[in-house]
Amino acid sequence: MTNTSSSINFPYEQAPNPGELVEIAEGIFWIRMPMPFALDHINLWLLEEEHQWTVVDSGLATDAIVEIWEDIFENHLKGKPIKRVICTHMHPDHVGLAGWLCKRDKGILHMSLAEYTYCRTLLAEKGREAPDEAIAFYRSAGFTKEEIFHYSAHFGWFGKLVKALPHQFKRLEQDDTIKIGSHQWRVLVGRGHSPEHVCLYNEKLKLVISGDQILPNISSNISVWPMEPFSNPLKQWLQSCEFLKQVIGNDVTVLPAHGLPFIGAKHRLQALIDEHNEDLDKLEQFCDVPRTVVEGFPVLFKAKIDKNNRIMATGESFAHFNYLLESGRVTEQINEQGVKHFTRVK
Repeated sequence: MTNTSSSINFPYEQAPNPGELVEIAEGIFWIRMPMPFALDHINLWLLEEEHQWTVVDSGLATDAIVEIWEDIFENHLKGKPIKRVICTHMHPDHVGLAGWLCKRDKGILHMSLAEYTYCRTLLAEKGREAPDEAIAFYRSAGFTKEEIFHYSAHFGWFGKLVKALPHQFKRLEQDDTIKIGSHQWRVLVGRGHSPEHVCLYNEKLKLVISGDQILPNISSNISVWPMEPFSNPLKQWLQSCEFLKQVIGNDVTVLPAHGLPFIGAKHRLQALIDEHNEDLDKLEQFCDVPRTVVEGFPVLFKAKIDKNNRIMATGESFAHFNYLLESGRVTEQINEQGVKHFTRVK
């Protein structure tokens, strides 16, 4: 989903090249790392302290990104180690090299509890077969036998992009304060895109490191996954957007994980809320006759859905159907093959 509001503006016209550091404010640097996907980059943030560095998010665990990091260590860090690694959440582009960075300089990993434990759970799936419950989940969405085979063949992919996490970490919770150099950062927790996504807010500097919780040009994936088939992450996402809209000033510069830094958080958050509500209304109307999760794709997505994005599209479609179901706007029936059909309540 895309939606760029005319009420936000971008103070930077272009992003840094891979491995280049751009200073956003005194001692706060922007790095961009490449990714081999349609979404081809992630923004990371380096915060300088007197004797060390803090990094927010780490990039994928690929040889190319390790090479870029090695160049940064050699040419940009002034001989000071990275002693604090903060991960906004557990998705591979954010946590992939966190363990490697911590091990390199004996740094301490900082994450919320749910993100850390969820990541450890997914890492444990590497090399295992897809469980029956996961196969049943995607069958319930309307997957064909061929699509289920493709899912099963790629089960455990998460561990291929994420290095092992440290066995110890420092837990971050809502309203914690982290002193980094001479600056105080407040922890803001959002939900829906991931279990307990951490944002860092510096009211004095008028900066928020938003991870995937606030993005300027795309809407973060909001998905139901096989581990929690009855969850309602879209409800959590909308509640988080409302919360952040009240807390973050509209003159704050948002430092997102993808896209360019921008000003206008309240406008962007409202646009995200409106977008999802519009999609919910369209999906409800679409259910005048019984519909499966995969049949909802044309209502929710403009892009073509293929084997490369089917899993994420399924999770997002499921999230919208589960929201409508919990709200009493649709009913659910499961046929003999285990496929769910949703029908609008008239």
